[in-house]
Amino acid sequence: MKYYPAFLDVRERPCVVMGGGRVAERKAIAVDARVLDTYVGAYELDGATITVLREGSGIAFRAPGQTTTTALLAESPTSFFVKGAPYTITFVSNDAGKVDQLVIEAGGQKQVAKKQ
Repeated sequence: MKYYPAFLDVRERPCVVMGGGRVAERKAIAVDARVLDTYVGAYELDGATITVLREGSGIAFRAPGQTTTTALLAESPTSFFVKGAPYTITFVSNDAGKVDQLVIEAGGQKQVAKKQ
């Protein structure tokens, strides 16, 4: 093996962590509150409901059957990610400019959830 894992106790010590691939490269940006408001609602995916709601100055989602929410961080005004997770959620508007679906992309697969 060319590389070996290192387990270090860095509690209460300043450190810099480098690497981590594409997930580590993601940077969150601020999105106008009026834009975020257009994403709020219930989205249907295979008979289950994903709920998108405002949480503080951002948005979050609640997965089907869950009581807790997960913060969505913006990469662009329409594309969001969850910290440390390898998937992207993109909000899509129809021809009239109204948000009518979200697309979840993970591992080369796409799932479309329609806004109810």
